[in-house]
Amino acid sequence: MDDTGLAMQTYRHFGEQTRHYFTRPAIGMPDRALDTAAAWRGEDMAAHPERWLVELTAAQVDEIGRAADGLTAANVPMEEVSSDNFELPTVGALAQEWKHQLASRTGVVCVRGLPVREWGNDKAAYA
Repeated sequence: MDDTGLAMQTYRHFGEQTRHYFTRPAIGMPDRALDTAAAWRGEDMAAHPERWLVELTAAQVDEIGRAADGLTAANVPMEEVSSDNFELPTVGALAQEWKHQLASRTGVVCVRGLPVREWGNDKAAYA
């Protein structure tokens, strides 16, 4: 359950989440203006990037890189990646905060700083 008492659905990968989004039943338009953090407008987000924009530190990037290297070296299939084998001692707590923000607040988090081009597709896929 999340902070609102609603059951949270979890997904193994983005494709599964996307399929759910496009196949869920429509519940209609709201009957009044939304008054939540998720009812943001572009100008609000631009004025307050600290609410949704995260720039990873070098130490955080290194932690993620080491975890991805371990999975790459062990040839772990993507569908078997979990918090049990992708250990992030410090970034994991941040990821939980991002999950909460996505589900209960603005619904938007932009994480910057992963060297995707440098890492290549295989390693970056784990990150």
